[in-house]
Amino acid sequence: MNSKGWRTNVIIFKLHYSRADVPTRKEEELLIGLLKDLRSDVVGLSVKTPFLRIARRLSEKIRDEVGSLVAWGGSHPTILPEESIRIADVVCIGEGEHPLAELIEKIATGKVVDDIPNLWIRRHGEIRRNDQRPLLQGDELDRLPFPDIGGEGKFSVHRGKLLPGDPLEKAMEYYPMASRGCPFRCSYCINGILKERLHAKGAFVRLRSPKRWSTRLSGFWRDSPR
Repeated sequence: MNSKGWRTNVIIFKLHYSRADVPTRKEEELLIGLLKDLRSDVVGLSVKTPFLRIARRLSEKIRDEVGSLVAWGGSHPTILPEESIRIADVVCIGEGEHPLAELIEKIATGKVVDDIPNLWIRRHGEIRRNDQRPLLQGDELDRLPFPDIGGEGKFSVHRGKLLPGDPLEKAMEYYPMASRGCPFRCSYCINGILKERLHAKGAFVRLRSPKRWSTRLSGFWRDSPR
């Protein structure tokens, strides 16, 4: 349970990004079976363009076999929301911490979800395209919680198996992200397109405070197994 009393789960579906690591039918069945057991009202997928076909296929299975509302976030929906909303029930453009929390809160309390900034909603064949909210800046970033590593409600599907637990607990490396946005426009990277898409919503390159990160890292290394 989180601080608001919602039961949340994190499923890492496949651990790598290579073409040779495309999910098998068995692994897709394991994912769908787990979602049925968890009985989630909302299933969120982080979607990157190279995995669009997989995300489309999984979204259709989740909607048809599990009955959950399917929400997409990530770089692909942010860049191509019109394409994405034809597949997902909800699409998040840009940052999703507050929009997702508002979506769950309204679903939990039976309120209408059509007017949440950053979200496009498709219901009964109609699409509600809401405006984007400003990008989170320094103090707002510092107030966000850090990624939840370990604990209950974590699963992974990989190499034909459904495994309980968070694989990040056993990782040999830990990559802290002390900023959001990149100052460069490399031709091979999506960052330049994101800057064009979000430039009117505030400073694109933002930093968390050193004090906030030093507290996090000292706690992480103190609690990590050696």
